[in-house]
Amino acid sequence: MAHAAKSSAFISRFESTLEHLAASFERRCVAQMPETILESMRSNSYKMNLCSRDMCDEDRKLVLAMMNHDWSLPLEQGHLIHWCPPGCCPSLETSRSKMRSALDATARSLFEVPLLYRWKHWDSAAEYTLRNLMIHGLLCYIWERCVQNTDQETAYQDQEDNMPDEDSPDVAPAVKQRIRMNKAQLAQVLVLARPLSTFMDRASLMETIRFRLRHRRSGLALEQSHCQQSADEFAEMNLQMVSGEAGWDAICEFMRLLVTVETEELHRVLNISMEDSMKLIIPAMCDSWRRLVLPYQGLPFQVLKIIRMDPNTGLSFMKTLREQACGCSFCEDRFFSQVLMDFVFPENSGEEQQVARFCSVQLLIRDVLCELPASSVEVEKAHANVQIDTTSKMYRAKRPATLQQDSYILSAFLEHERKKHTVEEAVLGSAKKKVLRILASRVVDTGAPPLRKLCRSTKSKKLGLLPTIMRLSIKVGSAEFSNHNRSVAETWKLMPTDERELWAKKAMGLSKARRRLRQCPLNQEPSDDCKNSLSEAQRHRLNQERLDATLAQVATHPAWDAGLRLSDHISALRASLVCCLPEETVNQQWQSHFAYDSNIQPNSDSSFTFHKSCLCQHGAICRQEPHFAHAAQLVDQFDSVLQEEKLESSPVLIHFVYQVRRWIPALGDRTCPSPSEWMLLGCVGKRPKAQIVMKVYPTSETSVAFVVNNGLPTILTSHQMFARMLKMHQANKQPLCHFGLEAGCFESSADKFWFITASLNLYLCRLSLSLCACVLG
Repeated sequence: MAHAAKSSAFISRFESTLEHLAASFERRCVAQMPETILESMRSNSYKMNLCSRDMCDEDRKLVLAMMNHDWSLPLEQGHLIHWCPPGCCPSLETSRSKMRSALDATARSLFEVPLLYRWKHWDSAAEYTLRNLMIHGLLCYIWERCVQNTDQETAYQDQEDNMPDEDSPDVAPAVKQRIRMNKAQLAQVLVLARPLSTFMDRASLMETIRFRLRHRRSGLALEQSHCQQSADEFAEMNLQMVSGEAGWDAICEFMRLLVTVETEELHRVLNISMEDSMKLIIPAMCDSWRRLVLPYQGLPFQVLKIIRMDPNTGLSFMKTLREQACGCSFCEDRFFSQVLMDFVFPENSGEEQQVARFCSVQLLIRDVLCELPASSVEVEKAHANVQIDTTSKMYRAKRPATLQQDSYILSAFLEHERKKHTVEEAVLGSAKKKVLRILASRVVDTGAPPLRKLCRSTKSKKLGLLPTIMRLSIKVGSAEFSNHNRSVAETWKLMPTDERELWAKKAMGLSKARRRLRQCPLNQEPSDDCKNSLSEAQRHRLNQERLDATLAQVATHPAWDAGLRLSDHISALRASLVCCLPEETVNQQWQSHFAYDSNIQPNSDSSFTFHKSCLCQHGAICRQEPHFAHAAQLVDQFDSVLQEEKLESSPVLIHFVYQVRRWIPALGDRTCPSPSEWMLLGCVGKRPKAQIVMKVYPTSETSVAFVVNNGLPTILTSHQMFARMLKMHQANKQPLCHFGLEAGCFESSADKFWFITASLNLYLCRLSLSLCACVLG
C-alpha cells in the first residue's frame, strides 16, 4: 500500500475520494444527542486512543466530533454520518469544511514504506491502517476507489497464495517478517507489540539525549530542546537499559495485558480473541526476557551498578562478584571487570586506598555509561549510508581500499553536517528557514551562464517619498519613468526651504534606522524604532546586508573551537590542517593508510582469546557448577522430544514430576513419586540451545497462575530449571543415578482458554503421551 500510494494516479484519486466523502456526508441535526450515539462516541474515543499517537489533540477531537456515528458500522451507501447537536456547526458549509479537515487529519498523511525486518516506520504505518479500518472501514472504501488495476490486485493475491514457509532457510529476513505479518491480525499485533515499541522509543530517546550531551560539551546550549538531562541522569537511564531493568519494564507491560480488567475491554472493543492473544503474549514475554534481561546478568554489566552505591556497599558488591566468577575463565571478563577489580583491590592495600580507587572507578563507569550505546542504531545507519554511497556511484566498481577511504570521508562529512545543523539551530532558532531562504537568493559571481534573463523594462518602482496620490507603478527605463523623474526634480527645486528641511530630517531618520537595521542579525527582531520608521518592503531590501552579520555568528560560534578543532563552518577538515605532500609520496602515503592486505596472518601465541561467557553460551549456568554436564544432558533430551512432538511454536504447559528410584527390601528397586513443578514453555532458542520457561502453580483442577516475585514473573532457562532440580535431589542425599524426571504436556486448544481478573486461568487438556522420561545413571 505504501508503494502504491507514491504514484501520481493514486494521489489524484485519493484526493478526489476525500473530496467526495466530505461533500456527500449526511448531517443529522438533533436538539440532544441520543444515548446510543453518546455510547458510540465513548467507544470511538477508546478506539482512537489506541492508534492515534501520530496525531495531535486537536485532530483527535475534530475526528471524534465529526465522525461521531458508531465506527463498527460500515458506510451507509458510501456516506459518512455526522450527528450535529446545537453549537456544533453553524451551517452546512462549515460542516463540510470541518468534515474535510477531519478526513485530512485521519487519512491524508500517508506513511513511509515500513521496513519490517527492522521495525522501522512500523508504528506509524500500523496505527494509520488500524485507525482508518476501524472508522467505518474507511480505508477499504478509499482503497477500492483509488486502486483500479485488477491485474495488479490479482498479482498481489497470487503472491500471497504462493507465499513460502517462514521457517525455510532460503527465505530472506524481510520476506519472513512479511509472512508473519500476513498471518497475524493487525489490531492484535499493534496492541500486543506496544511494550516492545515503548522499549524501542526509550532506546531512541537515549540516543538523542547522548547527542545533546555531546553538543552541550561543545558549547551548544540548545534551550529549545526537550532533552535537558544532565550527564548523571543520562548515566542512570543508560544503566537501566544495560542492566536489564528496562527489559523487565517491558515484561511487566506484557503481564498487565494478561491480568488486568482493561485487557478484556480492549479485546472486546477491537474484536480480538483473548485466547489468540495469549498465544502471542507468553512467547513475547519469554523472548523479551531472553533478549533484554538475560544477556545483562553477567559480570561486565553487573559491575556497572556500583555508580549507585556508596563506597562500603560498592566494595562489598565487587567482592561478591569477584567470588562468583572466580575459577571460570569464561565468566571472569578479564578485559573489563577483572581489570577494574584488580585496580580497586591491589595486593597489600588498605581500606582508604580501596575507597579512593573505588571513587575513581565510579567516575570512569559514569563516563562509560554516557558513551555506551543503548542500541545498534548508529551502526545500522553507518552501514546504510555506506551502502547508499556505494550504489550511487555505479560508474566504477569500488576496490576495498577505495571503499574504506570513502567510508571515512562519508562518516566525517555526515558528522560535520550534523554539527553544522545543530549550530544553525542554536544560533538562528526559529529564523533558520528565513535565513536559508535569503541565502538561497543571494547572487554569486560565477562563470556559468545565467538561468534566465531579467528584462529591466518589466521591473517597476514605487516612489516612497511622493504623496500617496502620486505613487504610481511605472516601468523602470521607460520614457514615462524619465519624465516622471524630471517632474520630481522640478518639484524639489520649487519646494520651500522649511518644507525641504522636513523631508531632509525624515530622510536622515530613515538613514539612521537603516544603519541600525544593518547591524541587527536576521535571528533577532528589529527594534520598535526601526519598525515604525521603515516599511516592511524597506526592511526586506536590507535582508541581504543583515545576512552577513547572521552568518558571522554561525562561523564564529565556540562549538567549532571545542574538542579536537578539526572542522569549521565550511568543511569537515579545516584548511589549515590540510597537509601539502610531494606528488611522488602521495600514492605511498595513501597505500600505507588504505591499502588492503589480502594475506591472512595468524594471531600470535601471546594474544588473548575472546570467549563467550557461560551466561550466553550455556543458559545462564556456569561450566564450573557440579551439575553442569547432567543439566546439559537433560536439556538435549528435552529439546529432542519437543522437536519430535512439534511443540516448539506455541505455549505449552508442562508438568514435571520427580521420579526417585529407591531400594525397598520387600519389593526391590522401585520408583517413588516426589514433589512436582509446573512450567509454561514460552520460546525455544537454537543457537545457543535453550528453552525459556515461566514458573506457574495450579490454583484448581482447571487453572494455573504465575509465580510472581516482587511483582515480576519468574522466568528462567531450562538449564537453570534442571540444575536446580538436580541440586534439590542431591540436597536430599540421593545419588544422581537414582534421579529421574517425567514431563507431562498439557496443550491448549482454541476453546479452552479462560481469563479471570488478576490471574491467568486455562483449562488443561491432558495428552495421551508423556513428553520424556529422562533418567541419568
